This record gives sequence, structure tokens and C-alpha cells, in this order.
Amino acid sequence: MLSSENKSEKTRVFERTKKMRPQTVDLGELLPHDKMAEQAVLGAIIIQNSILLQILDILTTDDFFSPANHYIFAAMQEMTAQEPPVPIDELTLLSHLKSKHLLEQTGGVDYLNELSQKTPVAENAEFYARIVREKGQLRDIILTAHEVAKRGQEENAENISDFIAEATDRLQSIDSRTRLKSYSHLKEVLATNFEELEKISESPENVTGVPTGFTELDDLTRGLQKGDLIILAARPSMGKTALAINMALYASGHANIPSLIFSLEMPKEHIAMRLICSEAKVNNRKLLVGDLEQEDWDKLMEGTTRMMEAPLLIDDRSAVTPNYIRKVIRQAKKEFPSLGLVIVDYVQLMQSNIRNPSR
Repeated sequence: MLSSENKSEKTRVFERTKKMRPQTVDLGELLPHDKMAEQAVLGAIIIQNSILLQILDILTTDDFFSPANHYIFAAMQEMTAQEPPVPIDELTLLSHLKSKHLLEQTGGVDYLNELSQKTPVAENAEFYARIVREKGQLRDIILTAHEVAKRGQEENAENISDFIAEATDRLQSIDSRTRLKSYSHLKEVLATNFEELEKISESPENVTGVPTGFTELDDLTRGLQKGDLIILAARPSMGKTALAINMALYASGHANIPSLIFSLEMPKEHIAMRLICSEAKVNNRKLLVGDLEQEDWDKLMEGTTRMMEAPLLIDDRSAVTPNYIRKVIRQAKKEFPSLGLVIVDYVQLMQSNIRNPSR
């Protein structure tokens, strides 16, 4: 008879098994996997324990298709994480799996003894690990596509844009997901910094990022740098939109840097009118009331002609979500691969991707 403690452990194992990724789709097709590569990875770790740390940047337990291999790899990580670390071999693994009541699920003593024997060359463990990871990615793609197809039958037409963006993000996350180490040695960072400093010192231009057209600001910042998230904050009606629009105007119209404006509050026609007035140096109020002289008309025509070829995009859809913004940016990057500036006016009007989100 099992004790209450053993029953609890069995229950946890059962729940964990239920949460593991399914091994077949509805059509009954077997998902991609490489049994020999999985066994070779585990066997290599038994032969040479230090290999585990080398492949943790490549693999996680979910990359293993076999539940037995999944549990064994997890056990190896648990043993290494103990203080002091527990050496990994057939005997210690057997003891650890027994303590977790997982010996039966992992094939027993015979399977553990087979692992090291089925490893061709332990030094090739990273290569084997990448095979396991690639098979895991293929399974992720198949299962994600299957879930997207199922979701597609439930979505209504009103949510189609967000649904497409979400599906695209999920598939792209499989490709972009990496497991490289998250830390860097100081010497590596310093070397990168000095390389950047050398480029700056050798550059004839004072601005190394996206120029704003405001000379003193560009002198202080050397332009808006790639990857920066910049927030313009001020009280209402202080000119935040005007400042952002003028930055986009200079970047696209004068520096020829493709720019994208998301205007969640103001229609694109109003944005365009502001841009033209700014470029032509014509007072926007005079245009609104129709109080224009011939000189103003000439300036507007010249400004419009100059701006016609500017690589500036405007999206005035209201109530957008982060998924929608990512989708539009991807579309813009296809047309303008060197897209250098994205402006969202303004962030507080964005909606969440999550249905019925809490505060």
C-alpha cells in the first residue's frame, strides 16, 4: 500500500505527464524526433558530466520527445544543482529517480545502463543536442500550426487582424528562440565598447543615429540610437505630437531614413497637413482658416513637392494592440528594410492583446 506521501508524489508525476506536449496531432501522425540522438546526449552526460553545462544553452527538458528521456534529463539537472553537486552515473541516477518515484517511467535499470553504450562519441554531444533541439522546433511548429488552425475556427471576423498577428508571433518565436548564455564577461563588453568608440571617432558625421533636426539635441545624443525606446512626456497641449512629427519629418525628408508614425488619435490627413506646414514654414492656423497669401501657397507647393518622395509612412488606425503594431512594422520592413524610426502617438491609447485584462 502506498503512503500518503507516495500518493502525493504519484499525483504530481501524473499531473506533470499530462502537461507534457502531446506526441501526436489529431490525424495521428507521429511528430518528428530522433531517439538515438536523445539517448546519445544523455549517455554523453553520464560519460562526461561537464557536458551537461555545455548543452544547457541548447536544450531544455521539453526538447526531448521521449517522456523517459525528458525525466532523465530533468533529473540530471536537479543532481547538478544540488550543493554539493551529485556526480551523474548509472548508480546515482538510479537512486535519484527512485527517490522521485520515476524509475518505472524512465525504463528502469536496463534503460539507464543502455544510455552510455548507445553514445557513439561523447565529445560530439553538442552536435547530438542540436539534432534534438531541431526536432523539438519542428514539433513546436506542427503543434502551433495545429493550435492556430483550431483557434481559427473559433475566431470571428472582427478579430482577424489580431489573430493573424498573434499566430505570426507564435511561429516566429520558435525561430527566434535561442538559449545562449545571458551573461557576458566584462572584457567582451569593453572590447565591444572600444570598437564602437573607434567607429564614432573615425566617423566624419557628428550624428551616429537617426538625426532629429534639433541641433543641440543631436549634439547631446548623437541622434536617436538604434534599439532605443524613447518616451516624450509632458502635460497636455505642450507640443509632444508636434515634436515627434518634426523628428519624423527631418529623419525621412532630410536624412532619407524610412520612418513610420502610428497616430492613434489624429487622422492621417491632419498629420500630413502638419508635416507640410512644418516643411513649408507656413503657420498651420493660417491654413485652417484659409488665410493664405500667394507666398504661402508657393511655399506649400514647394514643401509638398519635396515631401512627396519622403519614405514616411502613416498608420491612423485607432485602438491598436502591440501585436498589430508588430505586424505593421514587419510589413513596413519588407518595403523599407532600413526602417529607422517608429513613433507611436500615443502609448496610453493602445489596447492590450489579452482579453479582459486586469489593471
